[in-house]
Amino acid sequence: MKLQFSRFIAPGGMSATSLLETLLVPALMVALGLWLNPLDPMFSRSPFPWSWLGPLVLALRYGPIEGLGGGLVLLLAWLGLEGITRETRNVPEVYFLGGLVMVMLAGEFSSVWRARVRRAEATQEYLEQRLDNLTRTHYLLHLSHERLEQDLLARPISLRDALTSLRELVTDIDPQSKVSPAAERLLKLSAQLCQVGRAALVPCIDDTPQDASAVFLGAPFELHWNDPLPSRARLDNLLTHVASADVEQRSDSRYLVAAPVVAPSGDLLAMLLIEAMPFFALQEETLQTLNLMLGYYADSLAAGPLVAQIREPWPSCPSPFALELQRLTRLRRESAVPSALIALQFVAGKSAADLPALILRQRRLLDVVWMIGDDEHQPRALLVILPLAGEAAIAGYLARLTVWVESQYDKDMEGVGMRSRTWHVGDEESLALLGTVLESCHVADHARAVRPAA
Repeated sequence: MKLQFSRFIAPGGMSATSLLETLLVPALMVALGLWLNPLDPMFSRSPFPWSWLGPLVLALRYGPIEGLGGGLVLLLAWLGLEGITRETRNVPEVYFLGGLVMVMLAGEFSSVWRARVRRAEATQEYLEQRLDNLTRTHYLLHLSHERLEQDLLARPISLRDALTSLRELVTDIDPQSKVSPAAERLLKLSAQLCQVGRAALVPCIDDTPQDASAVFLGAPFELHWNDPLPSRARLDNLLTHVASADVEQRSDSRYLVAAPVVAPSGDLLAMLLIEAMPFFALQEETLQTLNLMLGYYADSLAAGPLVAQIREPWPSCPSPFALELQRLTRLRRESAVPSALIALQFVAGKSAADLPALILRQRRLLDVVWMIGDDEHQPRALLVILPLAGEAAIAGYLARLTVWVESQYDKDMEGVGMRSRTWHVGDEESLALLGTVLESCHVADHARAVRPAA
């Protein structure tokens, strides 16, 4: 409203309207003079030149050009009026000179302030646009912050924390039941990470569910194996949920998710039935995380055969390293979760004696390592498994390692006699991958030797 009013008071640019006003306003002042003071209509002999108010208003409104145009109209009017009444015309020079100076000053004042007003209006328009953009951005940020708060409240632990907890709980697995007490902790972990409300983990023997040994999260409920979801999950050995398009009569199911716990051999070890969980939690990311946890848990249940498969050709391989490599290979194959295996090779005679031990202390919480030594028990290679590590995590690990080496020895990795190579876990079978890594590091013969692993 203020902007429109200011443009009405001081419009910009020469236009037909301003040209018309330049002609009419002075003419109107002359007409008023003829009506109010017929003997001196131009007020040239009066104490104040009232006729010059017209050009003065034009100069203030439009600028000096329109003001001068209004003064020219007054001059023509004076010549016309005086020419009618007198034979000899004496032009009042001071009258017109004073009016001209007054109009020029007013026009200059108008030009300066019109320029300032335009700059102020442009600045104001820019600031209003910025304020509008900031307001929208702040609103979107507020919504994003609320969403993050909800996610953090609903998922208070990360996937890395979950895998750490899974490592701890599998040490309590009862070799007889294969479920209790680890099953109860697994269900509590699924409630924290996947927002599961009410569920049951039922062990299976020879693909037959053992309802009597079921472990429940929340209030116990009846188990119906003829339900569409459990039936399809048992048939395909795959996680099935109510949104699965290939499940017939899924709307009649009393369950939301049916997820089998399948051993690497393909045997059904247990079945997870979820009866209640929040609607917004039933999404692809949550289901993928749940499937990842169950696969990791199933590999832990079948740890013996998995470790034996690796240690048979490589007896020096530590059991935790072999089991983790098998687990992460399966996670990559079934859930597309990336992991990496980094090999640090120490060049004989060039590496500092304390370098392998110092690097070994730099490992992170989830990392699993295998130090390979020669016949004289001198470290020759360090294999590091980085769980859940993509390209950015690999680059970050190597960058931190490089900075640490330079800060300790004032040399780069090549300078201290250490080389690094990287493989992605899951690109090939775990046994073949490990063989490729050991051969590339020239430590395969040392890995075949039976000796305590560092």
